[in-house]
Amino acid sequence: MSTDPESSSGRQNSGPLNVALSDSSMRSSEPSEEMQSVSYRKLNLRSAEIFVTKLQREQWPDHIKDVADQLTRNLVSETARITNKESSSSLSPREVAERDTAAALAHEVAQCNLLPEPHWISLNWRVFSVFREEELFSSLSQRFEVPIGPVSYGDWHLSTPKPDITIGLATDEHCAFGLSTAQARVLSQKFLSDLMALRDIHPFIAPVCTELVFPCLISVTKDYSGSLYAAENQAAHGAAKALAMVQSLRDSYLRGPDTQVTPRLPTIVICSQGCLFEVLVAFDVRREELPLQQGPVADSTRSVVNPGVHLVRVWVGAADELETMYQFQLLLQRIKRWILDTWRPTVLGMLEAVKTSMIEEEAEEEMVSYTSSTS
Repeated sequence: MSTDPESSSGRQNSGPLNVALSDSSMRSSEPSEEMQSVSYRKLNLRSAEIFVTKLQREQWPDHIKDVADQLTRNLVSETARITNKESSSSLSPREVAERDTAAALAHEVAQCNLLPEPHWISLNWRVFSVFREEELFSSLSQRFEVPIGPVSYGDWHLSTPKPDITIGLATDEHCAFGLSTAQARVLSQKFLSDLMALRDIHPFIAPVCTELVFPCLISVTKDYSGSLYAAENQAAHGAAKALAMVQSLRDSYLRGPDTQVTPRLPTIVICSQGCLFEVLVAFDVRREELPLQQGPVADSTRSVVNPGVHLVRVWVGAADELETMYQFQLLLQRIKRWILDTWRPTVLGMLEAVKTSMIEEEAEEEMVSYTSSTS
């Protein structure tokens, strides 16, 4: 689907992005809200070293390019194959069902133009139903109260993250501590609480939300009176905290014996304004990972890579038509597979290693205590 970007609809081409959308195309039409959003991004977020859509693709780390490619490869051609009316006879029953679901969702999105934000959040909850898996848990409008991640500096206050939808790993208060983490469908709340107390690992987004740990996807929704630019701002701090939570586990893991250093896990961010959806990947860049001399920027459109948290856009589209909604649904399916096949096993592997280390340390302490008592 392609339309003139200068038309009154304000649509952009759907699909993986080869060029960045201009900030002005996403801001609210109300000057006061626009000024507040721009100021918050340039002052508050930047002071906390959080940067939104500032990097061009060639500046992304290789492992982020790999994730983006995995999510968007052949996305447009696969969508065209499924949604082409002439190919209906060659589709499998599953593909027909997925196409029909996308058509129904696109129709519902098209009917929601004048409805308020709560309705859009409810609609997005249904759009995100692909993530209803036993291993995952989804929460609505839960504040991130975890005490790690970027902090406010001086007058540049960071608002407390409260994504409309947060998806992370599922837990169970009845899950046994001794169960192999790698084999568990859900994780032990007691084990994770022990990690927080003993290893300074922060798995929970809030004390009242123990059913979800280590968020891997957050989403912020705006209706048509809102701004995609503002949605990105709200999501950015939450993404930074989600990254810090996984990093707290990674730091503990790397302190153990025989650890394998792998690229840090990113966080998926989905923002929307009405029918316009975008998918971003959030990741952090360490100061020591930057070139010693980045040198002057010859191209004025190319920014210097700053240390801190970066959000980069990998897809955008208006999902009120079948082709774009199917493309978005296919992208969500791929995100789910990446979470279940790559993100979750990596987290579970680190948890298993930390648990093994804790058990070995406890056994050593008991042996030392026993030896002391018998000597």
